[in-house]
Amino acid sequence: MWEVGKLDFHFKVADPYSVKPTHGSLGMGGSMQVHISYNPTVTGSQIQDMVLQYDTGEDVSIELSGNATDANVRLEKTLLKLDTTYITMSTQKSITIHNRSNIVVHYQWKKFATIMEERNTKDMQFMDLEKEEEDEMQAFINQCITDPSKRHEISLITRSYHNQKAAIDDDNMLFSDDIIQLEPMSGEIWPKLLNYNYGYVQAN
Repeated sequence: MWEVGKLDFHFKVADPYSVKPTHGSLGMGGSMQVHISYNPTVTGSQIQDMVLQYDTGEDVSIELSGNATDANVRLEKTLLKLDTTYITMSTQKSITIHNRSNIVVHYQWKKFATIMEERNTKDMQFMDLEKEEEDEMQAFINQCITDPSKRHEISLITRSYHNQKAAIDDDNMLFSDDIIQLEPMSGEIWPKLLNYNYGYVQAN
């Protein structure tokens, strides 16, 4: 992009697209490159407008189009039956992930099958936490009415809930179970190679 006069600008774009830098300023005759990334979570074609907004109030729309397909990555089997074991002992088997694509594949064993299920679960966790924070904050305000000296403690409450929300946001939602264990939980597979995962069952 280039400018004929000094202008401030910023971009507006939604997932699965992103842009860097998101804002900036150009002097007369200046130019700069912007980098647009496409990070799809579903297959198919995705078209949307990216909006370039100038500080003059002018908006310019730029159409973005991307297409995503499934990589040729397959599990050796979709059912893994482990042998019978005894209480307090364990049994294990391996499963193979085939990467027949021409790219490096990064994988994780997840709790949920889709990104949407993960988001819905996190949204519910956020809602529950916000309700809990609201209730605790109201109870704290009531305490401060009778004991104003406690007011400085409000930062402890807000910090605690901020940390809990950050933990939810950072949660990779990896597979977790008290009985079945998978190793490794994540990794990468180079093109035309295999990766072996081992499943353990611990009977308690």
